[in-house]
Amino acid sequence: PWMQTRLHPRCGTSFAVVVLLVSMLLFTFVPRYPIAALEGMWLPSTMVRFVLEVAILPLVSGISYEMIRLAGKFRSSALVTALFWPGLMTQYITTKEPDESQIEVALSALKAVVDAEALGLTPKPLETAEELPA
Repeated sequence: PWMQTRLHPRCGTSFAVVVLLVSMLLFTFVPRYPIAALEGMWLPSTMVRFVLEVAILPLVSGISYEMIRLAGKFRSSALVTALFWPGLMTQYITTKEPDESQIEVALSALKAVVDAEALGLTPKPLETAEELPA
């Protein structure tokens, strides 16, 4: 029988690890004292650096998101497995295999959906915003 692993490169845990690694890489290039005149002034230089890092954060998250998307697309590649190994290993800590009762609930829910679809009881997608219930 075919088994699905609980480890996946597009898991949120992997995304968090990728964000951490990308931010470490990009924030390395933010100078310690972005404004030379503030060198030696702890609070103002820290505030300027903080603002710069917050400004760079969308770039960090965008790069990380695209990396995770590519990882999902090429998940059988040895290179992807090697690059995303830290995130996959972190999932061993944050996830666990389902027990029998969880599998039973999942199968019951799936059976209910399949039966509803067979009877035509599934909701149809709304075409316009006017069709939304009040």
